[in-house]
Amino acid sequence: MQMFAPDMLRRMERQSIVLWIPGYKKISVDDGLVKSLVCCGDNRKVTFSCVCSSSVIKCLWYHEGKLIEAQQDKLLLRISKGKDFYESALIVSNPKLEDCGGYMCIMNSENTTDVVDFNLHIKGAETAPAPIIYDAGKSSMDETSGAFTMDFSVHCLEVPESVVWERRDHSGAKILLGRLNGRECIISTGRYVFTVRKGSDNIYVLKMEIKGAGLSDEGRYSCKVTNRYGEVTQNFKVKISEGIKPPVFLGEPTVDRMFHTEEDFIITVVVKVASPDRPTVKWINPNNGVVSNSSSYLQSIFTYEEGGSYLAELVLMVSTMASSLLLAEADNQSQLVEPLRL
Repeated sequence: MQMFAPDMLRRMERQSIVLWIPGYKKISVDDGLVKSLVCCGDNRKVTFSCVCSSSVIKCLWYHEGKLIEAQQDKLLLRISKGKDFYESALIVSNPKLEDCGGYMCIMNSENTTDVVDFNLHIKGAETAPAPIIYDAGKSSMDETSGAFTMDFSVHCLEVPESVVWERRDHSGAKILLGRLNGRECIISTGRYVFTVRKGSDNIYVLKMEIKGAGLSDEGRYSCKVTNRYGEVTQNFKVKISEGIKPPVFLGEPTVDRMFHTEEDFIITVVVKVASPDRPTVKWINPNNGVVSNSSSYLQSIFTYEEGGSYLAELVLMVSTMASSLLLAEADNQSQLVEPLRL
């Protein structure tokens, strides 16, 4: 394209055209090469017609910065010339959401260049689509915090009216995990955190986070996005076991508390385990086998600590301290850890 000095280039202020189809919209311009811009159409085609001075010798069209060729796919350029006018028309067949966005028409005469710059938004029951899922989703697992995240992108003409996250149990029944309404951008329910973040143009990024995720969180999930044009549902599976590492004992077991009665010692033994999932624990007496809750033993469950570690306690009652020889085993269903001698 021929280049001109800056003072010979006139650029119209960017227009924002909202076209309800079927419909018609005209923008009049009183000076320069451009006389008017007409936009009209229905659900079969939309036509942009740029009427110019007869001195125009060349006209170029761009969509989102990309030059539109004379005829490509669903786009067609049409040129009409008269005694006192030059008309350049761009015809879009079967207009869809992706045909919205920024358009530019550049007109050249022998000594002047005019630029028509506008954003097009197509609205109407026939072509205003329901939300569109852009990708299959991206999952990640934070080994430090044990948090699992799933996010994917959705295209909406407007802010989603609702975003509903659900999980299916083993019977197939749906369990509601969280719902964001209107312009809410984040909610937290128990271990779940749900967010909606506005990206570029009409893209929204939806994210689900499960804190301290474990094998029990695996299964089928869904996210339903709704606006006034319709709804779309994204189904996905949460798979965590592939990223889970076996539990690791941290340091030596310690005696947390100890006191004695007239006949017995009561000892609380604590062991710390690093695991991305809540492990199960077995305390073993080499002479009597697995320790169970009884008058002599009281075993507590694991308690979670920040940073992905768990504490397990065993309260035991013994006649003499010398008789307390125990083994501890931790198992998070992925690998059995070697016994630890107390």
